[in-house]
Amino acid sequence: MKEITLMKLMLTVPDLMNQLKLNDIQIKLVQLVQNHPDGLTTSTLSLLYDITTQSASSRLKALWLKGYLERSGSEDGTGGIIYIYKIANSLNNIEIISR
Repeated sequence: MKEITLMKLMLTVPDLMNQLKLNDIQIKLVQLVQNHPDGLTTSTLSLLYDITTQSASSRLKALWLKGYLERSGSEDGTGGIIYIYKIANSLNNIEIISR
């Protein structure tokens, strides 16, 4: 019956699928964060994927805005904020399957 609830929700919020769907890279990022229970920072992601910290920040922030990740911040000593991203509590105990 979960499918019926999802179908009703999609009919009442037509843009929901576009707001929530993930591409293959985003799915891999969610899996990566899920495999780091203590969280993942933008600098760690940039090192793992050999991308800029700006790119890493944008990718993680997009997943946070969609609700797949949670984040907490702390000052970095220069006036900036270091965000630590973790998997959203609602997704903690599920297996994320790649396409």
